[in-house]
Amino acid sequence: MKHLISRRTVGKLSLVSGNHFVYEAKLLRVKLNNRKIQWLIQEKLRGRGSGELALIQKVTRRRVEQLWQTYRKTGVMPTLKNPGRPRKNRDLKEASMILEAYDQHKLGAVNLERIINTKHGVHIPHNRIHEALRMNSKATPQPSKQRRRTWVRYERMRSMSLWHMDWKQLSTGEWFLAIMDDASRYIVAYGVYPQATTQNTLTILTQAIAKYGCPEEILTDRGTQFYANEGERKEKGVSQFEQYLADAGIKHILCRVNHPQRV
Repeated sequence: MKHLISRRTVGKLSLVSGNHFVYEAKLLRVKLNNRKIQWLIQEKLRGRGSGELALIQKVTRRRVEQLWQTYRKTGVMPTLKNPGRPRKNRDLKEASMILEAYDQHKLGAVNLERIINTKHGVHIPHNRIHEALRMNSKATPQPSKQRRRTWVRYERMRSMSLWHMDWKQLSTGEWFLAIMDDASRYIVAYGVYPQATTQNTLTILTQAIAKYGCPEEILTDRGTQFYANEGERKEKGVSQFEQYLADAGIKHILCRVNHPQRV
């Protein structure tokens, strides 16, 4: 094969030239977004091959060609459509049917869905029934059934009011400890050690306090370097780390298990 430029493998797919591939298994597919689509079109305009771009974005060559042909025909950058079925416009007849059934039976949306279907031969999804009832003050929002809100990272208004501390194991097997100020997101101290021990934790914290002073509060997880579990408390009381913070007048805050609001 002429003009061999590179060889890259993604799973079972090998790129052996600019536009030639060896397919040994199905290509791993990932969803495109508008930013990636724009990048694909820009690279096509620069003359790059569809096969190479498909490999980079982990999509099929056919998908790249489809986007490129759409751009060539319209001259407009292709964009993704909103997922899901289009919302159906609510009409007065449907709303009247729902409210009439509710006033007569005083039931919830699921039961009203069945009643309306039996009586009128019209199927209205219970979600749409609930929405109509809520818009007419016949039902209240149900937070437990709503989509869970994404986590919002909180930040203090001023520095030195809260520090975060956390250990992370590196690919080398060593352990990395960082202390970050919540308000400024500044790393006040860090260290790499063979083991994530309480003594190493206190060494880094002592260095940070010596340089910047004591924060008002420190947030950690419930790792043994920071926190003594119930079994340990029965034998030796609070942990060394907790005692250190108490002696320094620093409040210790423990994050909830599996909670993302820490370093």
